[in-house]
Amino acid sequence: VIGFRIAPKINAAGRLEVMALGIECLLTDDFKAARSMAESLQAINQERQGLQSDMLEEAESALDNLRSTLKDMPLAMVLHQSDWHPGIIGLLASKIKEQCHRPTAVFAPSEPGSSSLRGSCRSIAGFHMRDALAHIDAQQPGLIERFGGHAMAAGLTLPVGNLQRFTDALQALATQWLGPDALNEVLWTDGSLDENDLSR
Repeated sequence: VIGFRIAPKINAAGRLEVMALGIECLLTDDFKAARSMAESLQAINQERQGLQSDMLEEAESALDNLRSTLKDMPLAMVLHQSDWHPGIIGLLASKIKEQCHRPTAVFAPSEPGSSSLRGSCRSIAGFHMRDALAHIDAQQPGLIERFGGHAMAAGLTLPVGNLQRFTDALQALATQWLGPDALNEVLWTDGSLDENDLSR
């Protein structure tokens, strides 16, 4: 029961602390120890929620500034703050991508004070994110330290001094690869359910 109740919060430990706490909580046979670990996971999850909320607020403020200063929004969004947490940038990238319906990359220091940035990318149909990173890496060797992923999500690291070059390269590629129709989000549906299909 304890394991079931904390399952949604286990991810938070992996984002902010270490994954071992969640695994240990699920494996232990000691009820008191499990409860103590579950309480720790709850506290970590609350911290994660607070950080995510603050980061999203800052990102949305940056988007508002872009909308007010630029005639046209960039076809690819690249956001970075020196105090963002690297364990939460994937969640942030997903939210911004959903709001803008554009390929999005969000960066944070790999660790406090690091000269290396960790990036998390999310994409839309028509823009293969991992292929985009591979293309940039081939065109500008050394710009990206390492990368990996798939069509809709990818991760990378790069030196903080390379962020503007990466931003320019990703936005230029989005201009080449994305047609106007790709920026129109399509929501697929099978239509409404008949009331006979609804049950507890």
